[in-house]
Amino acid sequence: MNADRFKYKEITDIILRSFYEAYNELGDGFLESVYENALYIVLTGYGLCV
Repeated sequence: MNADRFKYKEITDIILRSFYEAYNELGDGFLESVYENALYIVLTGYGLCV
């Protein structure tokens, strides 16, 4: 597949990168709300309004 065809590729890349940053920092075993808060911090750090 040609990645240039995707309309929201840039923002999708930021979201996925943010998820992996938060998960790699925290590891596993936390409640979903902990990951949600961590993801919020990372996404806003990239300048996204969430």
